[in-house]
Amino acid sequence: MKFIKRFKYVFITLLIAFICNDAIFTFTSIDGKSMMPTLHNKDKIFINKAGYIFKEASRFDVVVIVDNDKNHLIKRIIGLPGDNIEYKNDILYVNGKSYQEKYLNFSQKKDDQDLITSDFNLKNLTGKQFVPSGHFFVLGDNRKNSKDSRSFGFVPEEKILGKAEYIIWPVTKI
Repeated sequence: MKFIKRFKYVFITLLIAFICNDAIFTFTSIDGKSMMPTLHNKDKIFINKAGYIFKEASRFDVVVIVDNDKNHLIKRIIGLPGDNIEYKNDILYVNGKSYQEKYLNFSQKKDDQDLITSDFNLKNLTGKQFVPSGHFFVLGDNRKNSKDSRSFGFVPEEKILGKAEYIIWPVTKI
């Protein structure tokens, strides 16, 4: 009888863990260098899938996107719905206001003429003046080596799997 009771508790615990893993959180590995220096190749991260159920995504959140081939892409939200985005001389402008991007590695610049992020504005890049409703504009932190909204366009809200919350591996980065 004791065995059956214990088995029942173990089974229920495993069932809850399985459901939570599928509905509330998951883990993924970084494949590539597009988010360096923030995230590195082979880092393992915890993804909060339920976070955006209770609150909206924010500018500069690092999110996991599911592309059309079901691959996970990790990018940073730069533009929210209704935003106008522009880069000039390595400065981000959102709706005309400049933002510092402390997560970028400006030490990799060779000189003042070497840009981390090439100049662009949404109108020239996408043909649209503003980020459409229900969409986001995302970029990788390693701007020179990232496939992001500059190449694949705006990301629909339903393609965001969740927010990257923590690096869980390697342990030295926790």
